[in-house]
Amino acid sequence: LKAAEAEAFVWYEALLDGPGGEVLRPDEGERPARAAHLHALLGAYDPGLARRLAANGLAAMPSARLCDALFTRAGLALTDCARIWDALLSDPRRFEFCGHVTVAVLVLRRREILTGDMDKGALAEAVLASASAVPAEQALRVARAVCAFERYNAGASARAN
Repeated sequence: LKAAEAEAFVWYEALLDGPGGEVLRPDEGERPARAAHLHALLGAYDPGLARRLAANGLAAMPSARLCDALFTRAGLALTDCARIWDALLSDPRRFEFCGHVTVAVLVLRRREILTGDMDKGALAEAVLASASAVPAEQALRVARAVCAFERYNAGASARAN
């Protein structure tokens, strides 16, 4: 298991350094735009959750930290991490799917994130805990639905123009 985990880390680093890796590891100047895009995507599927994160100064957190937790062994069991990477790598637009998985996980954990009167720290912990709290298959099912809907809408607006 240790050898498999080490090999997975080496491949993860190679992907981040290769073509398309900038999506998961963007340049400093691109981070705000990516965070805004993910926050807008979350706002389209769960406006209340997006507002709660923004009100607590955590609008950029899911794109910065939850993506890392979802795509590394730090946030998931190795088998779940492999399932999500398999879906990511088999997607034609590859790393765009990262945002869809992140939104899916947040929407699936909405009740736990919105429940109670949490301070900023507790809210951040609830967001990060979402990665390991949602079964990978359930997260992937919802992420694929979000992805299909987003791509359908993008295609429809392109056809209209």
